[in-house]
Amino acid sequence: MKICIPYAVIFLCIISNNFVTSNVDHNFAECCKKAVSHSCAKHCKYYNSVIRYSWPFLKGDCDWDKERDLLRHCFMNQKDQTECCSALKVNEHPHCLEICNGTLKSFSHPIGQYLICRRYIKQATKCAKSSW
Repeated sequence: MKICIPYAVIFLCIISNNFVTSNVDHNFAECCKKAVSHSCAKHCKYYNSVIRYSWPFLKGDCDWDKERDLLRHCFMNQKDQTECCSALKVNEHPHCLEICNGTLKSFSHPIGQYLICRRYIKQATKCAKSSW
């Protein structure tokens, strides 16, 4: 669990944002509810707080190992947004581009290597919104 927390914060920061249109929220929620477990599905919405989004994983409603990639797929609308992210300079650390790819089955690097990706949260969120 200790290893998952830093990675969870990175991924969850990506999803958190200050403003998301209701259409994007609705589409994300529909995708998410179809993909994750019943206990996790009640948390399928964009949150504006990392703490609020982290809670379902910490509480145990969502299984980090099984559901993190499903959430990323839905967040990126199951599309590869690496071109968008590259244009916004996320490619300075190439493995960070993986957070922008909703078609990947899973991440390819050890969890700790994604901590650097926190600096690209705004860019990834912008690309995620554009995917809808």
